[in-house]
Amino acid sequence: MFKFIKFFNLGSYLVHCQFIIFCTACINNSVLSIRAVLVIIITFDRTLAVFLPITYRKSRQNISNSVIVVLVLCYPIVCNIVLWIICDYSYEFVPGCVSSGCLMNQCYVRYTLSFEVVTHSIIASISLLLAIKLFIWNHCTKSSKSKDIERANYIALIDAFIIIVFDIIPTTAIAMIPSKTWEDYGSPFICLRMCGYAIEGFLVRKALKRRKGMVSNFNNSTSRVV
Repeated sequence: MFKFIKFFNLGSYLVHCQFIIFCTACINNSVLSIRAVLVIIITFDRTLAVFLPITYRKSRQNISNSVIVVLVLCYPIVCNIVLWIICDYSYEFVPGCVSSGCLMNQCYVRYTLSFEVVTHSIIASISLLLAIKLFIWNHCTKSSKSKDIERANYIALIDAFIIIVFDIIPTTAIAMIPSKTWEDYGSPFICLRMCGYAIEGFLVRKALKRRKGMVSNFNNSTSRVV
């Protein structure tokens, strides 16, 4: 990305748009934080439903989805507290800076990377536990195999694999490299992550589409019998 900027001589233009870059980075960070917290809650929710179905059924009815959504949407407040109060950030013009990496201070950059590693590690670990439980449930019991459980196991494995390969490993690598190197080679890591999200969406859509096709075939067969 930076080589593209230098090649087309866009640096002089983007320098004057640092505030726009800063605002865009803050919005992007807030959206990613909301996504991470929401995925953790969803992963916990479906895992508890599998491991403790009776307890989950009794307690889940007392928690409104609206309350969960409001709490998740409020998480950017925490990000702003960390940025402006804990990290004591003050916005100022940085000559030659055309990315959020050099606009933010190192305190907030470390917080962001640590947050991503911790949240994605939690999601991957829980997804693996869920996949193991579903596999045992579907293959190591006397009851017949369920296509729905097999599909849920497949989706859980997709989540764990995508998060480990396209989230945890790139974020850990970014945290270990110097900031100057990140300015030159950070964009490929971001592109890698976006590719991971695209692959995950494609595989999950394929799994759900296969289920829809099976249900459609079953309904057609039933209608013929009738």
